Amino acid sequence: MIATRLIGLALVALVFVVAEGIAAETQSTKTPAVPQIQADDGSITLHGRHAAVLGTTLRYEPEEKKQTLGFWTKAEDAAEWTFTVRQAGEFDIEVLQGCGKGQGGSTMAITLDAGREGAAETIEFVVEDTGHFQAFKPRVVGRVSLAAGSHTLHVQPRKIAKAAACDIREMRLIPAAVPAK
Repeated sequence: MIATRLIGLALVALVFVVAEGIAAETQSTKTPAVPQIQADDGSITLHGRHAAVLGTTLRYEPEEKKQTLGFWTKAEDAAEWTFTVRQAGEFDIEVLQGCGKGQGGSTMAITLDAGREGAAETIEFVVEDTGHFQAFKPRVVGRVSLAAGSHTLHVQPRKIAKAAACDIREMRLIPAAVPAK
């Protein structure tokens, strides 16, 4: 009788733990961003490990060969960085992106300073097939003008073309070259 009760209690506890795990997997999660500061050369590097991960499947993959934001299989999932610009200017936006063979064509949106009145700017780019999700390729996808101060950069799929959008190891804001006169 006692053994039966103990087994019954153990099963109830197991069902509770499994139900909690399923609920946790289906809820949106957010890992905190690590604020980044503009380097002496004027560039700002936003590595995947420093991003706030928003969503249920997107995650940072720390393995040596990966070190990337991966499992981007839901359009609702996003990554967001906070950073400080010390010297205002125009910056090229470079994404270090990988994409599996036959998986290219997703549309990604980069939004700077979302929620700031009159400050938000969105730039879209189409993901290139690089042959493998960890075959990273640097690509300049747009240009933005930023004032000195605190900013956010939010990246999220607009449309996922196949099974997954892409992997992003890092985003960089690089001071734009001044054209010669």
